[in-house]
Amino acid sequence: MKNDGRLDRCYLKGAVGDAINMVMVAAGHNLRKSLNKLRLLWLKIISGLMGYFIKPEQSAALNLA
Repeated sequence: MKNDGRLDRCYLKGAVGDAINMVMVAAGHNLRKSLNKLRLLWLKIISGLMGYFIKPEQSAALNLA
């Protein structure tokens, strides 16, 4: 479970250090999720633009279909 969230050993001291570590791990996890969603959105936009600008006869010539 700890490896899934990249939660390694906490080098900060005490209960405050543990709390800071958990907040930082959660922020990193949310950032990774957001970046993955943005990556998928970007791919959808690019593929939509390619489909709009490349006509079917061009895609056959380029071996895209």
